[in-house]
Order: sequence, then structure tokens, then C-alpha cells
Amino acid sequence: MFLPSNELRAEGKNRSKAIIEAVTIRLRPILMTTAAMVLGSCRWSLRAARAWCPATIWGS
Repeated sequence: MFLPSNELRAEGKNRSKAIIEAVTIRLRPILMTTAAMVLGSCRWSLRAARAWCPATIWGS
């Protein structure tokens, strides 16, 4: 996050505005990667739980 904020400051933006803009630029990819990892882990957890639980609980 430091590189985009330093670049924005070099362009003449205010320090706080440069930090806010840099965070908004970098935060989306970080959140998307985190969401993909969490959802992927949930899928694995549910699959593992289904393998260990009786079929009557899961309805199959």
C-alpha cells in the first residue's frame, strides 16, 4: 500500500487523500482473495463434515 500512496503524493495529492485512495485501490483485491479462500475452506469443511456425519443428519 505504500507504493501507490507514495506515487499519489508525488503527483501532488494531500497525504491523507493519497492514503485513502491507495487503500481503496489495494483493498478490493485483498478482500476478493480473502473471500475466495474463506469460501473455498467452507466448502472443504462441509465436505469433510458430511463424510464423518451419519447420512440421516444430512438427508442423503
